[in-house]
Amino acid sequence: MRSLDPENNNPQIIPSDMSLSIYNTLSGKKEPFIPIEKDKVGMYVCGPTVYDASHIGHARSVVVFDMIYRWLEQSGYQVTYVRNFTDVDDKIIKKSNETGMSCSDITEKYIAEFYAEMDQATNIFNRRAGLEKMSLLINKARTTKLNIGIIFVDVNGLKSVNDILGHQYGDQLIESAATIMKESIRQHDILFRYGGDEFIMCLEGLDSEGINNIWQRIKSKLDQINNNNELKFNISLSHGVSIIKGEDKNIDMNKYIEDADQKMYEEKIEIKKTAVIIKPPRSNL
Repeated sequence: MRSLDPENNNPQIIPSDMSLSIYNTLSGKKEPFIPIEKDKVGMYVCGPTVYDASHIGHARSVVVFDMIYRWLEQSGYQVTYVRNFTDVDDKIIKKSNETGMSCSDITEKYIAEFYAEMDQATNIFNRRAGLEKMSLLINKARTTKLNIGIIFVDVNGLKSVNDILGHQYGDQLIESAATIMKESIRQHDILFRYGGDEFIMCLEGLDSEGINNIWQRIKSKLDQINNNNELKFNISLSHGVSIIKGEDKNIDMNKYIEDADQKMYEEKIEIKKTAVIIKPPRSNL
């Protein structure tokens, strides 16, 4: 069986005693895994019935099958991994009757919570859950009249890291960037993954100076990590800021996101001129 060498992304042979065996319910025996189509694996996993908040059993399923997925992928297989949500069920209908919420509102709510709680890459809110939290914060601001600072962040050089070092290092880049941001904001602030290499931070009650202080905190952590030479790449972030004023009456959330995104893009163009993402190999001398 093959695996990918993390140093050069080349296939290597996994010892035969590390092969995968699966219990076959048809034969009643544990048998060596042999894919139907050579070098390709399809995984279908039954996901949660979304009538209530996630519990430990849901997490167990996510962790176990993610481990299998990653093992197969590292073994050289092309893996298609599909997980469903059961959104029509007696328990959902019962919840609807008890709460007065529609079945679709119930399932959408708990699907969003599931994604937020089970984000395997960054352990932060995903896009759907993050936008929902952001919308709630904006509704709150209409009452409190507090500003909301939006920082749109893009992780620079992800494609280069994936192409040159391998996707496992690209995952490490995203995870590291998310951790730095999460550790730099306040506990009640909102951080979520907007897209593959894009993040949004929502900072309540801050003016431009307060927002800049948080960004400088992030930059300081970046410099500290990049200078210790433990990673094979430098973590580089571009950002753009927009501020929703507490006295604003008609707030278009998408407009403020687009504004911060545009400012981030302008900064990214300048950073790309000088940024060094892949570190040169360390000398053994």
